[in-house]
Amino acid sequence: MSLAAEDRDVDVQDDHGEQPLPTTSRSEELPGPASPSGSEGTVETWSRSQMQVSGSSTHLSCVAICSLLVLLTIAGVAIAAYKMHAGDAVMALFKHSAAFMRLRGNATTTEDSSPLHDADSRYLVLHEKKVPSTRSSCQSDVCTWVENYLRGRIDTAINPCIDFYGHVCSSQWASQGLNLHSRVYRERTVGMMMMDIERFFRDYLSENEEPYHKYSGVFLHQAISLLPKCQSEEKDDKNLTSLRGLLEEYNLGNWPYKRAPRGSNIVAVSAFVDRDLGVFPFVRLFLQKPFEDDRMYTVHIDVPSLTLKRYNLAYPDEPPSNFTQKIALALSLLGKAQDVAEQSEAIAALETKLQHIMSAPRFVEFAERIKSIGQLDHKGKWKLESIPQHLVSRYRDV
Repeated sequence: MSLAAEDRDVDVQDDHGEQPLPTTSRSEELPGPASPSGSEGTVETWSRSQMQVSGSSTHLSCVAICSLLVLLTIAGVAIAAYKMHAGDAVMALFKHSAAFMRLRGNATTTEDSSPLHDADSRYLVLHEKKVPSTRSSCQSDVCTWVENYLRGRIDTAINPCIDFYGHVCSSQWASQGLNLHSRVYRERTVGMMMMDIERFFRDYLSENEEPYHKYSGVFLHQAISLLPKCQSEEKDDKNLTSLRGLLEEYNLGNWPYKRAPRGSNIVAVSAFVDRDLGVFPFVRLFLQKPFEDDRMYTVHIDVPSLTLKRYNLAYPDEPPSNFTQKIALALSLLGKAQDVAEQSEAIAALETKLQHIMSAPRFVEFAERIKSIGQLDHKGKWKLESIPQHLVSRYRDV
């Protein structure tokens, strides 16, 4: 065996024995006569740099696999979020995040060329325009109306991060497109109108306080005096202090009566209530010409408008059971511990029967259509001729 062969055996043994390899990168020539073949006379060894190149390729493969797994995980989360939430926001976040990661390694980018410089503010997921959910958390028609009203006034074409006031305070706050015949809109409109009227009365009183106290019979001055008494000043007042103060002005301080006090006159009380409050509990008084060519008006007394009729006109979409519930609530204000369900049903039934009787069409002779007060039947304590006197007692000119 030649020396070259022995050296190869030694190298192989050293390799199996995990001894360190030579650090030189050149080939060592063996001493002795030159061999006819140059490949048999040299020993090729691996350098340290060659070993590092081999190790780095393995490391890059692991990094590539890990990066692929991370991207697959992000894609899975994005797809799941896209199905569960608004897809536009998630896709915008994914695109901007990918652009940010792609330009992240550029260390020479200036402040003006940063990855977020040209990016639109829509990358903010919290302020991204989302598709409105079809499910609502409202449990009442009032809440649903308010929710639709507010969402319909937001201008979704304007980004709130750029122009918040343009997004919220848009031109869509006009009353166009509103359901003006809905019960909720009517109730809210009445409430807002009452606030405007109260503000107007307050401003008027501050500028005309002397005429207000001097001329108490003016309609506007009566309205200013009446409005605060009709409003609920204290919601937690169980004694109804404001209401009882109003009743005392009409000699009804201890109402409701268990027994009518001596000297009480229901005709006078109803006339006072009619005159000052505009409520017609028993009769309706109005002026009308008997004939079109007459020059004089005649005072007419007719049947009043029932509470049931006024309720149906105010709430045409409400079922009759709601009217009974409103009566029960009114009776509960009297502080009675007994159940008011039976009484409220009886009152509602009476109102219904009276409404049918009053609205039933019937033919009446012309001579029977109009009767003078003296021709009416006087029963009980009713004195209908005194009603006009009480109504015009405060006024000289009628």
